[in-house]
Amino acid sequence: MRRTSSPWIAILAVLTLALVSAGCPKTPPTPPASPSPTPVPTEMGVVVNLVEHTGTDPEKPELRAAAGPDHIRWSNPTSVDRKIHFTVDWPFMETSGDITVAPGAKSPWFTLDPAKVSGGGEPFPYQVSPPLATPTDGPDEPEVSGMP
Repeated sequence: MRRTSSPWIAILAVLTLALVSAGCPKTPPTPPASPSPTPVPTEMGVVVNLVEHTGTDPEKPELRAAAGPDHIRWSNPTSVDRKIHFTVDWPFMETSGDITVAPGAKSPWFTLDPAKVSGGGEPFPYQVSPPLATPTDGPDEPEVSGMP
């Protein structure tokens, strides 16, 4: 007796294996990497903290018109409004006037005006009211130093 079914069984086994393999779920392709979001530029510069019973920190920050930090703002962690009043000259590009900083808030950024420091370094003294420190705490009033 001749066996003719053996080759057919082998063919059916190969076809079944091929169909089963084709029907298996495949790993989905990796999506293309999305481009990194463009970073949003943020203002950077010197932050002066208004410290109760101590004064300003830093007391005499230095701003530079050409290179380095040319922006400044004040942070008021105290419990009362603080007013910044420049006593000699206004060193910033923004409209001059007193700067009021609410309790727990920060002032807007102010940018050093290069025209105010074109001849060399200039001190720009200011007063904080109500005062942060008593007169016996230190004789100097705070200032912003402007450098070309």
